[in-house]
Amino acid sequence: MRLRFAVRRVVPVVLLLTAAAAPAPAVIRVDVPLAQVYKTAQNIIIAKVGAVDAAKKQANLREAVTMDELGKKVLLPRDRTLTLDLAGDASLAGRLRPGDAVVVFVGQRAGAVHAADAWFQASPGGGADWRILKAYAMAPADMYGDGSFEMLILEEDGTLWQKDSPV
Repeated sequence: MRLRFAVRRVVPVVLLLTAAAAPAPAVIRVDVPLAQVYKTAQNIIIAKVGAVDAAKKQANLREAVTMDELGKKVLLPRDRTLTLDLAGDASLAGRLRPGDAVVVFVGQRAGAVHAADAWFQASPGGGADWRILKAYAMAPADMYGDGSFEMLILEEDGTLWQKDSPV
């Protein structure tokens, strides 16, 4: 009788502890502040979408210039093209349009791409100049200490603005 009573109490406790010990799915979200991406970029490339090939999941970027070249005369900027592999985000091919601006933040081993109002983790290579790996959220950061959020704005003429002053 005592054994049955002990088993009735122990079994539910053991089952509960076993269920609690099982690995639970977890989502770890790490938003990257734009200031961090901007600060760690070795170079920033600004280009326009020339053509999008949805079947190949690629976009050709034309008129690519670096931040250092903005505002300066660049020899044959229309001949400077890049290929962007869109395989990391299948929906991006349908959202990019010819003439859209694309900004590539070039890091030492990887980079970030801003295209179609979204941010993507990217890496060089893979049959293209840059390969989209996955989309990610850019963290809003109060880098000015006044409650404002950082923002980069690319104008039609290629001017890149940060907050209310030119970068």
